[in-house]
Amino acid sequence: MDRPPKYVWPKFAALAVLLGLILGVIWMTVAVRKLRSHRDPLHQRIVSSDRSHSTVRGDSSANASTLPANIESGRKIFFERPEASCAKCHAISGYGGGDLGPPLDGIGSRRSREELLDALLNPNARVLEGYESIIVLLESNTGISGLLKKETDTELHILTPEDGMTVVKKEDVRLRQRGLSPMPEGLASLLTEKELSDLIEFMASLREPAP
Repeated sequence: MDRPPKYVWPKFAALAVLLGLILGVIWMTVAVRKLRSHRDPLHQRIVSSDRSHSTVRGDSSANASTLPANIESGRKIFFERPEASCAKCHAISGYGGGDLGPPLDGIGSRRSREELLDALLNPNARVLEGYESIIVLLESNTGISGLLKKETDTELHILTPEDGMTVVKKEDVRLRQRGLSPMPEGLASLLTEKELSDLIEFMASLREPAP
């Protein structure tokens, strides 16, 4: 079956996209400032927890009663809470996830609780290579968006929801803009402080690499 043709934007739509990208950057700046205002009190408690739990065993059930936050509650938030949507993009030991986010096996041995908190509250500040969202406007007025999986001197390899992996020649690109992370902004307003603490504690307990 032939694929439907890509949508070709008229000139006024291309200008509208450019304006939208500019407004998106402004919105991100405001959102980050608001998130930081929510972040400070919890940040201090997470840092204190990191210092008092510099080593955490991989057996989450054995540690749940001794940690300041509840690992099992964090596990349920990760896999079951639609507000967080963690398992839609991230996999743990092969459960959940897809192509939108990296697997989180062993994340607790690579990131401190403070770093996990920063990643949850400001997901666009640091994006791993291969998971950066990108929007491009081609000279033909065709728009393509997806994950930038690979970049060479002459090509962009973009994983799109519609067409899968798409290779774009850089010489054909009129406009290129980094997109927002699929990870939702504003978790500080979607989850309570206790729920955020539980979620971070669960992620901090993931110290074993993928089998």
